Amino acid sequence: MKKDGINIHDRIFQWVLSCLKIARKIPNDSLGYVIKHQFVKSCTSSGANDQEANNSSSRLDFEAKYGIVKKELAESIYWLRIIESQYPTISVSDQISEANELLNIVSSIILSSKRQAK
Repeated sequence: MKKDGINIHDRIFQWVLSCLKIARKIPNDSLGYVIKHQFVKSCTSSGANDQEANNSSSRLDFEAKYGIVKKELAESIYWLRIIESQYPTISVSDQISEANELLNIVSSIILSSKRQAK
């Protein structure tokens, strides 16, 4: 699936990079450390599992990896909302919007794969 000529893998990769830029803006105090750590883990896991899905060995493996992508995107949205509430000077609305779009696309990919298997 492409948006403006960009496929899902590139979109997820670019989204992860934008999230890492946000993470760099979070203060390095004790609260910031925990939020940053959890946020970086969830957003980078989305990208890593997208790559694993792209190179999966079976349809079931493909669906399982995209299931993880879906969960990690949802968790990342949670952390973006936390960042937004705790650090109002850090703008995250674009990342939340893109994560929601990616979540919808990934959900569609999983459903499509399951339908094709029938």
